[in-house]
Order: sequence, then structure tokens, then C-alpha cells
Amino acid sequence: MRTSEDAKRCRATLYTAGLCLSAVLLAGCGEPTHNSNISPDIANAPLHDQLPTDIKSSGEIRYAAGSGYPPFGYMDKDGKTHIGLDVDLVEALSKQLGVRFIWIDLTGAFATAIPSLQSRKNDLVIAGMENTEDRRKVVDFVDYLQANDAIFVKGSNKNEVKDDLDICGKTIAVATGNSGPLAYLATLSKKCSGAGKPAPEVKVIDRLPAIVAGVQSGQLYGGSTGLPAALYTSEATKGAVAVVARQRDAGTIGIAVSKDRPELKEAVRKAMQNIMHSGEYQKLLEKWKLWDLRIDARQIK
Repeated sequence: MRTSEDAKRCRATLYTAGLCLSAVLLAGCGEPTHNSNISPDIANAPLHDQLPTDIKSSGEIRYAAGSGYPPFGYMDKDGKTHIGLDVDLVEALSKQLGVRFIWIDLTGAFATAIPSLQSRKNDLVIAGMENTEDRRKVVDFVDYLQANDAIFVKGSNKNEVKDDLDICGKTIAVATGNSGPLAYLATLSKKCSGAGKPAPEVKVIDRLPAIVAGVQSGQLYGGSTGLPAALYTSEATKGAVAVVARQRDAGTIGIAVSKDRPELKEAVRKAMQNIMHSGEYQKLLEKWKLWDLRIDARQIK
């Protein structure tokens, strides 16, 4: 039987520049959250029978995600409601698969996301996770969005960055466990060295909201994260931070699943295709202003 002891927690929520900054307090006072507003309708769920036996028996899928990574998953202004593109996507998947989705909050512990799949503490990671070569060595992905990494700076400094070399020698922060931006900055570092300029100074900080606060205060020159999060952050702060550089070769963002669960991956893949063909995918991406980063159904493998 699965235990929820490892996921018990409370949240304290702060608001800075319109962004919800949630801090997890390991106080043992909360249960994994069923954040679906619907009751699973097994009879009308087209893919329920294709789920693994253990999930059909339990009637639930445990998925790992954070609560401080807008627009994918973050806390609303009430400090209690988990919202974002991934939260809405979970609702759509629940309808397709006919099971409840139980949210396990990994805020501040993103590095444990993939190990939690390998140990079967969780079934999926739905957390705006980039599908990278290193991650594909240990887990499979069902993609749902384009991803390329970006750099943002304080809005008042945006005109200082006219090309990539203007980042050379600057202090740029990346959130813990966010490997895509680290690889992007490593590429920029080589470009700086080739031009005889100092490489960016890279700092790793716990979470994206803390980076945003550091950029706004001037403690950091900039931050690097996935383009969807960077664009959302710029809009949410009303231009207090601005996107000034982005990776040119787009990758993808996907739902992660353990390699030893091919049946579950196939059910999720078919569910994503159904969501796309029904038009719900477009509605979700337009709601979160991410339609320009859509992928084609043929890219879901």
C-alpha cells in the first residue's frame, strides 16, 4: 500500500510583484492533494481499460509537481489553490483515463522528481519538465509543448542586452534541478570565451520566484529558465523583468514516466492525442498564452 507520509507538508505563501512564491514547510500537517474538480467517470473514460492493473485498482495516479513554477503549476492568490497549465492538463487527462490525480508537491525538492518515478513513489511527473537527452536515459516522456530556454533581466536593463555576448560576465541564476538552462548557459559561456570575454557567472538558487526577486532587487543581473516560464514571469510582473535572449533550437516539455511502465506511458500518450484532437489542447494553451509553443499531435511519441 502506498504511504503519504513522505508528502505531508504545509505551505506558507508570499506575494512579490504579482508572483505567488510558495515555501514548503516540512511540518507534517498536510496530505497529498486531489486537485481535480471532477469525479472520475469510468464508464465514459475512453482509455480507462488501457491503464495498468494497479492503477485501475487504486483508482488514482500520483503525479509530482511543484507549486512555484508559473505558468505550469503555482499557488493562486488565496494561497490554497493550485493552478496552471499542468493543473488544467491533469483535469483533461483525468477525464480521458477515468482516475483521480493526486498531486505530490515537490517544491524545493525538484531533484527528487525522477527518482520518485524510479522508486514508484509517484506514477508521473507533470511539472513543465524539459525532455532532455540526459533525462531520456532514465525516463520516458510524452511531450505536450515546445521548450527553449531564455534569459530575463530587470526591465530597466533590457536595452543593455542586444545579443548573446552582452550576457558575458554577468551573474545569471538558474533554479535547482533546471538542467536545460544550465546547458544553455554552458553554450553561451563557450561563445563568450571564443570572443575573448568572461563567461557568465552562474548561480543555482532554490526556486524561480527567488530568482525573480533577486533580479528585481539588483542582486542578480538575470535569470535563466524555460521560455514559457520566462514569458509568463515578464507578463505577471508587468515588465519589471524582461526576456532578452532565448535558445534558438527548440526542445520539448513532457510528462515523465518510468521506463519500466510502458503500459502507463501508452495510455497517457493516447490521452494526450485525444485531448489534442478534441480541441481542448488549443483552449488550454490559449488560456495560458502558450499557443505559439504548441506541438503537433505527430510529435507525441
